[in-house]
Amino acid sequence: MDNKIIFNISQNNEFFGRSSEIEEIYQHAISSMKPTYGIYLVGRKWIGKTELLKRVYHRLFWDQNKVVPIYYRFKADYNTEDFADDYLRDFIKQYFAFLTKNPAIVTENISLNKLEHLLADTELAYLSRLLVLHREARKYGDHTAILRNAINAPYQAGIHYNNHIFLMLDDFDIAARTYLREGRTGILKEYLKTLMSGSISYLVTGYTKRLFEGEIYPNSIKIMELTGLTEESSIGLMEELSRKYNINCDKEILAVAAGQLGGSPAYMQSIMAAAKNEGRNLETLKDLMDVYVKELVGGSIGFSLSSVISIKSLNALRLLHICINSRNGISEEELIEQMALDNEETREAISSLCELSLLETGCGLIKWIGDKVAEDYICYLYETEAKGKSRAEAKTRIVRKRLKEGFYIQGVKIKGKVKEELLWLLKRFNSQAVPKILFHNQDFLYKYSGKMYMKENDIKEDYKISLPQVIGCFNNVRYENKEKELSIIVGYGFNNSRYDDENEVVWIVGLKESLSAIHAGDAEGFIRQCNIIAGDIKAVAVRRWMIGREGFTGEALKRLSVEGIYTTDAIQLRILKNLIEDSGNTNQFHNIRGLASLKEFEIILPMSTKAELVAAKAVEEIGINIGLDDDTITQIKTALVEACINAFEHSKVKNGKVYCRFIVGDDRLSLHIQNEGKDFDATLQHETDAVVKLLGPAKRGRGIELMKQLMDEVRFEKMKGGTKLVMVKYIKKIGEAKNE
Repeated sequence: MDNKIIFNISQNNEFFGRSSEIEEIYQHAISSMKPTYGIYLVGRKWIGKTELLKRVYHRLFWDQNKVVPIYYRFKADYNTEDFADDYLRDFIKQYFAFLTKNPAIVTENISLNKLEHLLADTELAYLSRLLVLHREARKYGDHTAILRNAINAPYQAGIHYNNHIFLMLDDFDIAARTYLREGRTGILKEYLKTLMSGSISYLVTGYTKRLFEGEIYPNSIKIMELTGLTEESSIGLMEELSRKYNINCDKEILAVAAGQLGGSPAYMQSIMAAAKNEGRNLETLKDLMDVYVKELVGGSIGFSLSSVISIKSLNALRLLHICINSRNGISEEELIEQMALDNEETREAISSLCELSLLETGCGLIKWIGDKVAEDYICYLYETEAKGKSRAEAKTRIVRKRLKEGFYIQGVKIKGKVKEELLWLLKRFNSQAVPKILFHNQDFLYKYSGKMYMKENDIKEDYKISLPQVIGCFNNVRYENKEKELSIIVGYGFNNSRYDDENEVVWIVGLKESLSAIHAGDAEGFIRQCNIIAGDIKAVAVRRWMIGREGFTGEALKRLSVEGIYTTDAIQLRILKNLIEDSGNTNQFHNIRGLASLKEFEIILPMSTKAELVAAKAVEEIGINIGLDDDTITQIKTALVEACINAFEHSKVKNGKVYCRFIVGDDRLSLHIQNEGKDFDATLQHETDAVVKLLGPAKRGRGIELMKQLMDEVRFEKMKGGTKLVMVKYIKKIGEAKNE
């Protein structure tokens, strides 16, 4: 934002994930046709509604001239006269500032009397008249006139000056709790008369969708719900703050923080500022929870919560605690029974807590609607004030609960992701020399005991091992199905950059992603599977490597060490990944075309849903490693998936398999797909959503005709008890002319 900032807002590099909402509101405001509806922006406290409106205001103030933006935020402790003074003054200052393009007026502390004199001799003298009427109403104590004069000021000014006003009323639900002195009538009804007249464009914000129930006409307001930032945006915000504050953070820990804090920008800013003030990095769950609980109890988060959550009695605290623990809601009758209080007293407590946007009633149930942070704050109050526990004990209870939850969430998020990262990592093995200790978990733990977060620079290791040059790897489904806890990945490569039988090597990698350490039973199962795989592939050299998300038991390490199997935990794997990334791809092998001998890869696909995608992924990895361009790889994958689906559909053998053999030659890649049973039906046409999703925007055709279009050669070979399809693609590398 190049123009002068009018309200205090976050820097652009610390604002994430709200561009579409800002654009929608802005277009609504400047629409040439007067909208037939207003916008109700609903979302819980500290989710970013105010920041969003201020940014819309800034854009409307500087980027256009036909709509006058007016922003007002309601205050909970104002009576009717104070509200009217404040609202009228803010409206006139902003109206005057916009027309004169003088933003300083908006934030300047100007009294009503001074503002009246300032306007008296200008073209905006009509605004001065509104101030005179307000002063007279106050003089005679006419509270109704005071209120109506203020609320109707935007409408009256718009009519008089024939211009369009866009009214943004923040925390509008407070208006429902602000009353006239006479008759206890809420000022909400007075506002609705103006807002629903259709003569003014507006946006209001609040905490609950129930605010306008029974108050408005159908279709007269559009609900826009503002939820927390996405995990990606939350992590981006916290990473930006960590750079600003020079804090080291683990991305997975920030992902847990995003969930705990509900995507609230205000909460995240408070946590990162607290970490900075304490000189604390956020590298482990314990780091995060220590900072979080301190902020919750005695920091800015706790102060903010205490200012808006006014718990006036222990009974109200008990009531909230019961509702928090009743995740699906609780009936009023059951709540009254558990509270053992007078019915009227309980109903009054429920009503007051609903006004605080902590509870919501509906369908005969009372539900807690606060976020996790407010939940922890109230539970802390309950433990210390209602149960008499010490502050330390109450804080420990919160830490225990959130650590266990965070540990589970962290594990779930990582599960599945580790396998993808491992495949990525193996494909980038390119004869790098790396510390041997990264493959020996027992030595690593002995040398670096207690260091839960380490960087590659921390590893001072003289002994190195040379990684192979991997030319293809894939997740081998037929083996991992036998060991449910393990994913089996097979990588093919060469040692010493020599491409002969003596230096050919196969890496068999077992990965356990669950939240439990690899135990002796896992180790035995992996050894058994390795023996089977090694027998199938008949490789000269086999290297076995086991990776445990949560490490290894002592018995497992002992057994694996005897077998000479590499062992790596999550910390070692992350360090290895960083080392591989830093080494770059400058030495990546691209000259497979020059190989004198052929290289073959074989996959056996079970008769299961989406098994063809495994083959497609494998051939993609082969294509990348032999230097094919993206379009060629997509063509090969499309043809291969068509062939596999056809083979599955026309194999009449129960529990049959499809055999895929990929041969890399000097100038071609040949695909052999063989089924068991009936011949291929070249005329069959089929659709597969999974293929479209896998291949993205590439056009997927149908059947054998498509294969012929995509591949250079397509032919059938009749086999005994089945059919073999052979497809050939002549190799053209990235950068070569397509029509040479």
